[in-house]
Amino acid sequence: MKHDLSRLGERPFEDLCRALAVHVLGAGIQAFGDGPDGGREATFDGPLTYPGPAQPWSGHGVLQAKYRRKDIGNKDTQWLRRQIHSELKAWLDPNGRRFNSGRLPEYYILATNVRLSSVPGSGKDSIRTLLLEFVDCLGLKDYALWDGDQLSTYLDAYRGVRENFSDLITPGDLLAKVFDVVDSVLPDSLHSSREPRRQHSTACLAVAEPAPFRKTWRLVPIDSCSPFDLGVHPTLELETESSRLPPYVVRDHDTALRAQLHSAAESGGGSVVVIGDSSAGKSRSLYEACRHVLDGWQILLAEDAAAVREAMEASSEPTLVWLDDTPIPRFLVPGGLTAGDISAWTKARGGTGPNIVVHVLWPDAYQKIDASPTSSVLEPGPTPDPWRPARECLRLATGPRIEVSNSFTDLEARRAADLASATADRRLAAALHDDHYGLTQHLAGAPQVLQHWKLGQVSQPYGAAMLTAAIDLANLGVQVLSSGLLAAAMTSYLTDEQFAEAPPNADEDALQYAKTKLRGGTRALRPLRGSQMGADGGYVLHDYLQQRGGLERHYVPAPPTLWEAIGDHVTDLRLLSRLALAADDRGLTQHALPLLLRTYMIDEECSWRLTYLLLSQGREDRLRELLDEGVGAARWGITWLMIHQDRLDELMSHWGNDDVSEDGWYSLAEVLYDRENEAALRRLSNADCEEGRFYLLQLLEDKCRESDLIDLAEAGDQEAQLSLAAVYARQGKVEKAEEKYDDLIENGDGDVPDEAARALASLLVSAGRGEELREWMIQEEANGYDALRMYYAEFLSHEGRVDELRSLAEGGDSYVVVATFARLLSRLGLLEELRELAARAPAAAGPEFHRALAAADAETELRTLSHKGSARDAHRCLVELLERQGREDEVRQMAHGGDREAQEALIRLLARQDRHAEIAEMAAAGDPSACRYIQSRSPLTVG
Repeated sequence: MKHDLSRLGERPFEDLCRALAVHVLGAGIQAFGDGPDGGREATFDGPLTYPGPAQPWSGHGVLQAKYRRKDIGNKDTQWLRRQIHSELKAWLDPNGRRFNSGRLPEYYILATNVRLSSVPGSGKDSIRTLLLEFVDCLGLKDYALWDGDQLSTYLDAYRGVRENFSDLITPGDLLAKVFDVVDSVLPDSLHSSREPRRQHSTACLAVAEPAPFRKTWRLVPIDSCSPFDLGVHPTLELETESSRLPPYVVRDHDTALRAQLHSAAESGGGSVVVIGDSSAGKSRSLYEACRHVLDGWQILLAEDAAAVREAMEASSEPTLVWLDDTPIPRFLVPGGLTAGDISAWTKARGGTGPNIVVHVLWPDAYQKIDASPTSSVLEPGPTPDPWRPARECLRLATGPRIEVSNSFTDLEARRAADLASATADRRLAAALHDDHYGLTQHLAGAPQVLQHWKLGQVSQPYGAAMLTAAIDLANLGVQVLSSGLLAAAMTSYLTDEQFAEAPPNADEDALQYAKTKLRGGTRALRPLRGSQMGADGGYVLHDYLQQRGGLERHYVPAPPTLWEAIGDHVTDLRLLSRLALAADDRGLTQHALPLLLRTYMIDEECSWRLTYLLLSQGREDRLRELLDEGVGAARWGITWLMIHQDRLDELMSHWGNDDVSEDGWYSLAEVLYDRENEAALRRLSNADCEEGRFYLLQLLEDKCRESDLIDLAEAGDQEAQLSLAAVYARQGKVEKAEEKYDDLIENGDGDVPDEAARALASLLVSAGRGEELREWMIQEEANGYDALRMYYAEFLSHEGRVDELRSLAEGGDSYVVVATFARLLSRLGLLEELRELAARAPAAAGPEFHRALAAADAETELRTLSHKGSARDAHRCLVELLERQGREDEVRQMAHGGDREAQEALIRLLARQDRHAEIAEMAAAGDPSACRYIQSRSPLTVG
């Protein structure tokens, strides 16, 4: 839920930040007070478990709160950048009280009520880029940004904090408190009779969040927890067997799994990651391990991330938090749990004992989360990383991930045979004789459900069509399938003849076929419990059928009429918002638009997608309606619409008004620069538009307008002086350029001296004046300025001076210098030395080493490194090698298995062969790389 933090005021906002920090960081945080220079800040000292046990903060840190009033303009990001820049520069001022009296922070947290845009290159990216500029000069080990959205997430997690600030109390909080009071005074006998009234009262409130009384989690003692509640499949039932579960066959991975659980329990908490395909036996292994290792513990079963956070305050005993993200992730998703949430559980709390978090995932979901985004020709510019919070959760694991194999090893098979003989369990015996499916898959009924779907395509085409619809719906994220949705969706999978000749009650017969009990008691569609006996509670698809069917239909687009059925029958707005985005990703605008119109008020990404579609249609009237409704993205859409319609004069007349987004001014200035519209850029610059001024100087520099730049520089514009020096350098007037740079290094303000120093160093490199640069570097490093080292390394690389560059790389820990040395070794073919360097400095030299291996067609070594999983770029280089050699079948096989690098490579292969229709079909089926490619080839056209 998004909370309006602008209602608080400056000091209450500081109090709120401190209260949240106590929950997120721990109780050691000190109160806000006047800093050495009058700055308001709170301090803390490690060790902390934030942001997680894998990389805990340990040292002195500062939390600064920056509050912005709501009604003082719309340039929030610019305002925040100025505030941060001023604060951080104060620590570097040797004449300031903060430098001389304060203690330099090792960790820095910025908290602000400003909501920062997630659009690449703006908002959050802009602030993070600014913070990165101060990491080295301040000696920061790490930093964190808590903007308005992040603070809202913390407020949702820590309801007690929210309730202490009256401006943030929601109607749900108020109603929950009322019911708590009523609960405390009513006798137990009246509680059940009061419940319907409570439900009615909640329904009467126009509250968008779930009813506060609905409990979406439960704590169950491990010894009384049903294995089926944990995702263990009911086993095939034979008449001679009295137990629903056969005896457990010990698996080879059990030793490592139980050791990790035991280690976490003994060391005060931790997290464990278990991955495996459907019906591989991962849930059963975990169930048996928990009973063996965690006797007396309780298990938390939660429905979603919010429930996990809520349950934390109620837990008072050692707890295993069971996070089952199969078949579709619901905890480790964008906007779901964070490393802070996991750490809050796993850190030991006084008197409650340790807690352990267990993540259960399918391999493709794990790979999607674990893969860091890479820049791509399909996605120029910064690459979004929505899975980063989920990836950070996984990296908190106390040990290597536990991988549960689909098949039994020879040793496991012998154990199973011995157990079947000793117990006379016919289910185990029958599974051991299944030559096609694995033992665990057989026991879970996998052969029956898959054959039921396949054979039905001949014997009961309507039932098979319903199951195919269920497979597509489940893989789109619709996990609970109503009978109405199934009946409507089924028709999308019938041939014209089948549709025309459908018998009466075909949908009822199809449902009966889909949910019928198969041999052993398993079902392809399992009915859920309804609100009363016999009522339709919906159906859940067997997860093995979902996974295997999804793989078979990976590149098969869902029929257009399926999206119509979704719009008619899906009522959960959160689910509908995800489906709207899925339709838009596939380029299905006609189906995405009606879904976006229903969900834009509850999902920010939906509001952006809707804005883009309305912009492409030229619907300014509708965009202004959205703006009046409080949709911030609409402001961006209106701005871009005016730019595309060449209404530049009209747009500039709105300078300073809330009608234009902050990003819009940057876009306008960029368009004017591209069109070389100097007059309009001057108007923006004269109106104190920083973007206009920046692009004006860039345009004057591009055109070598020396006289204009001189006039601006003489008027005191130091940025203009930088541009003037660049012009002199381009014209070969090296002495004049040096003179301007030297003056700025000596007398410049803010970041200008650093920019001038870097520009002058680059000039010396291009002029071949390496010795002069070396002497300057030594002099500046004695004063604590080491930015020149990277330029001297570049000079040595250009000159091919291996020995000197090697000494420079060994004499410091500069990432850039080592990477430059690695590139030189690669260029000179010194592969063995590059190999040794990569082993010593994998982050800096590893990528170049892997590129060199790919260039040398060293496929075997790349495969070895890729399989180790320690160097993701090794795998990337392997895929690029296969792509370069045109090995489409191998790339396609990897892509079909969920390999993101291979998916990107496959699209590039197809694009080079002009197989655009095939790419379009893949996009319609939901392939993410194909979707991005289609979007990149569809520039915005405004109707």
